[in-house]
Amino acid sequence: MNYNKDDILRVARDYMKKIEISNKDTIDSILDKLKKLPEDGVAKITDYLKNLNQAVSNHEEGVLGIIKEAWNLHEEKREVLSLEDCISMIKGNINPKEHSAACIFLKSTGKNSKHYANYEIHVFYMDHNNNPMINGNSPHWIIYTNELSKDLSEEFGNGDMIVLK
Repeated sequence: MNYNKDDILRVARDYMKKIEISNKDTIDSILDKLKKLPEDGVAKITDYLKNLNQAVSNHEEGVLGIIKEAWNLHEEKREVLSLEDCISMIKGNINPKEHSAACIFLKSTGKNSKHYANYEIHVFYMDHNNNPMINGNSPHWIIYTNELSKDLSEEFGNGDMIVLK
């Protein structure tokens, strides 16, 4: 069975929640928590680690790349998304030394998406060469929503991208 990076990150987050691991936990405290898992949990984690190992070896940056992406990818669901919501995300994290612009990218999904949302909106920064910064060095949001506010819809017009400089 092939696993893509998103599946592996989702499984990692799920297991971290199940055994209450936070980003600040030390290796020793993680190992102590792992010892408390039932035997089938250990088997599931072993299977997961085998798949993670495969993903790490396939990822150009290895485990560090996967960890950075996991830490900077923020997913959420909202019934309605506005331009103001997107701008608030951008303003709160912009770093002019690293970022030349921000991008709001629209992907129509239809109700058949795995998130049961009409739209998948990606909000991310662009570097000084106008390349998307979605490799984990800067925050990247994915918002699943059923409706775009009037202002956001008007900004997109007939396009699928808004670039804010």
